[in-house]
Order: sequence, then C-alpha cells, then structure tokens
Amino acid sequence: MDMQRVELDEDEDRSDLAAPAGPDDELADTVRRPRRSRRGAVLLGAGALLVVGSLVGAQAVLDARERRAVAALQDVDGVVPPVGDRMTAAFSIADPLAFEAVDDLLMTVAAEPDGRQRVAVHSAQDGRELWSAPIGTARTSDDAVLARPPCATGTSSDWGDVVLCLDTDGSVRWGDTGELERDEATYARLLVLGLADGTEHVRRDLAPDVRDVVLLDDLLVTAREGAGQVVLVASDVDGTVRWRKRLADGGAGAAGAGPISLSIAGGGVWVDGSSGSPLGLVTREGEVLARAVGNRWSSDERSLLLTTSRGSATQTRVVRDAAVVATVEGDPVSSTVDDGSLGDVLLTDGEGLTLWDVATGERRWVVPEGDDDGSDSYRRTASGSMVLRGVVYVWDDAVIRAFAGSDGRLLWTDAPPGSSVAEVLTDGRRLLVSPQFEEGSDTVMSLRALTLDGEPAGRVELPSGLRWTTSFEGMFWGVREGDGEYDVVALR
Repeated sequence: MDMQRVELDEDEDRSDLAAPAGPDDELADTVRRPRRSRRGAVLLGAGALLVVGSLVGAQAVLDARERRAVAALQDVDGVVPPVGDRMTAAFSIADPLAFEAVDDLLMTVAAEPDGRQRVAVHSAQDGRELWSAPIGTARTSDDAVLARPPCATGTSSDWGDVVLCLDTDGSVRWGDTGELERDEATYARLLVLGLADGTEHVRRDLAPDVRDVVLLDDLLVTAREGAGQVVLVASDVDGTVRWRKRLADGGAGAAGAGPISLSIAGGGVWVDGSSGSPLGLVTREGEVLARAVGNRWSSDERSLLLTTSRGSATQTRVVRDAAVVATVEGDPVSSTVDDGSLGDVLLTDGEGLTLWDVATGERRWVVPEGDDDGSDSYRRTASGSMVLRGVVYVWDDAVIRAFAGSDGRLLWTDAPPGSSVAEVLTDGRRLLVSPQFEEGSDTVMSLRALTLDGEPAGRVELPSGLRWTTSFEGMFWGVREGDGEYDVVALR
C-alpha cells in the first residue's frame, strides 16, 4: 500500500469521518475532534529523551569527577585505600620494637627468643620477609628502657632508602630500687643497610659511649654523654667530621640515667636529654634553634610544631627546614589528614578553635568555645582534626563536627547516643570512626562510617581482637594486645 495516500492533513475537511448523528451531541463533538499530529508526539518524546539523556550525562560527569577526586586523595598522607563493608587481616607482625613503612616496604625490629634483636624488612602487601640481620648483643628484658629502637629508616643521595642501626651491647633498665641503671657498652658500631635488599653500605666502629645516631640528608650525627652534657658530632658517611656541638643536659646525675635520643624533625636533629627533657633542635650547620619548649608535634621530617607556655596561654612555632616560619597562639590540634584544599593552614585551640594561615601568621577564622548545644561552638577537648575537600573536621571523645573551611560555619555535628570517638580516618569517600570501646568488650569490632556530609553510611566490620586502628603510609592497620605484647595487623 502507498502510505502517502492514507496520511491525513489536519486542515482538510473530515466530515466524511464524522460519527453517525445521534442524541449524544457531546460524544459526537468528541469524536469529531481532530487527532494530534504524530509528528508532534514524536517531537515531544524526543525532547523528553533529550532531557533525560542530559541528566544522565551530567550525572556521569559528576560521577567521573568524584572518582577523580577520590583517586587524587589516595596520594595524600593519612588517606587509606577505598574500604568496603568488611576488612580482613592480611598478615601480622609480632611484638615489634620498631615499625616503619616506606612505600611498599616495612622495616621492623624484634627480639629473638634469646632476647637479642634483629632488623627485618617485609613486603607491605603480604608480609613476606625480604631480608633480616642481627643487631647488637644487648639482651632485651621486661625492665629494659628504650629511648627509641636501635634502627630507623633514612635516605642517602648515594644509596637511596636505607636502614640506619646502632649495634651495641649497652642498655638502660629499671633497677631493683626503682631507679634507672645503665649497663655500659663495651662497643658501639654503625651499620647502614640498603632498605630494599639489606646490602651493607657502612660498618664503622664508634666510641662505646655513643648513645644514638641519625642520618640527616647525608650527614651522620651521633650523640655521646659526658659531664652533664650531650656531645653531638656530625660527619660525612666516610667519617669526615663537619662539626661538634655541646648541649647542657638538665638530667645530669641520678635523675638523668635514662637514654639520650636523637630524631629527625623539622629539617633538623631533635635532641632529648637523659631525663627525657628536650634539649633543642639542631640544624644541619650545627646551630641550636630552640631549647626551652613544652612539647612538640612532628607531622613529618621537614615540619615541626614547638609549643611554649606563657602563663595560662600557649604559643606555637611552626618550623620548616630548620627555620621558624610562623608563630601563632594556642595549642595545635593533631591533624591526621590535610589535602591542601585550604592552603597552608594550622588549627589550634585555646581562645577558641582557630584556623591560622601559616604563610601570613594571620587568623582565617575563630569558633568560640561553648557547650554541645548545636550552636557554632565546640568543647575545648578537641583531640584530632582533618582538612578534606575544603572542610575542617574536628572531633573529641564523643562528637565530630564539620566546619566550612572558608569561614568556620558549623556544617553538621555527629554525636549518636552511646557512641565514642577514638580516631577518625578517611578513604576519601567516607569518614571511618573508630570507637574507644564497644559495649561489653574492650576491643574494636567495627568502624562507624559517615558520608563527608555527616550522613550515616553503614559500618565496616573488622577482624576480632583489635584494640585500636590507625593509618599510615596509605595503609590501614590494627593492633592486638595481650600478655604484655602486641601484634600489628595489616587490614585490607
């Protein structure tokens, strides 16, 4: 059939199609009403599909942007890989004296059955031991005191990532009278081993009274004790001495029998005296940056926060590359994640919760101290914070609050009845809340999940027996405790 012959023009006279005359004029008028053009219906349907398609396309763009944003956050310190609704124990490290993660490698120090120590490097993916070596002949015991483990990781321009160890038979322990006693060393030896394969780069005898050693860039710094002083000696890896520095050790005498320790922080060498009191930060050139400090928080080797009490107030100095770059008021609030979305900032509490601009030393905003009444306030018990995607998250032992990074407006508060907060982690999509305890148990059985907007987002089940959880080097970890020992558990 020729379809053109049956197509109707809406303007033509269609009297021949009218319904038969009858008493129901309304029905007749209805039947005579012209039909809507099929072309119009087709156009209307296409328009609806176009709108729906546009919405679907826009959502796809938003989803793609969200995936890119979450993926980018995986490179931020403290952010863990995306987490489902359950995590399992991939492997565990038994009772380590030291535990450091560098990329996909783990450096541990553990005691052998005879009490001696061994350094080992494992795969962070499956826990396989890649290499190990004995360190020292000093036997560990329940009354031994360690300022820090005998080995630590570092970086050399010649060898890349290395393990730096002080091999010695000296030790500090609690005596029968409750006082610290020292078993003097008969030897001390420096070992520098390649992190990846254990290659021995340096084996050098040191003076027996060397208490600690660190690697600052390519500079080896040792600490010795003598006549109420800590003597620092900096040398190249070949032994060439660059400088010596003496620091008064306030712990001299019976109260100062404890271990002297060095660590890399803020671009310099941090020195703790034999009584545990800080002696200052020493630069690569041997200058002492700070002596009298009340406490310190070190976010990484290049950044350090020093606090000093001034009456009832506290002042915080921000140290970068061994130089003070800003001084602000208040106590720092510990930060687990900062994605840089607000620039270089520091959060303190004291006279209100304050966000500081480190570059200028000026306040961005202040939230007054107050009660848990839902207002734009907080309790001065903040135990942790996080800067993520332009929002500042702050928590204490019971409440999580989210503040707009731009002006400090309170965005939401999370405080379910009966809940507690030990730590807040994130995978970039959700906040993962670790409780301090759970009803009827002293272990953590699951994490409570929230969206970044504060809405409940389910729970994440954990392996049994975990005492607490944490994250570092982009990985999720738990800790089991028992009988005075503990295991570090890799959660995946």
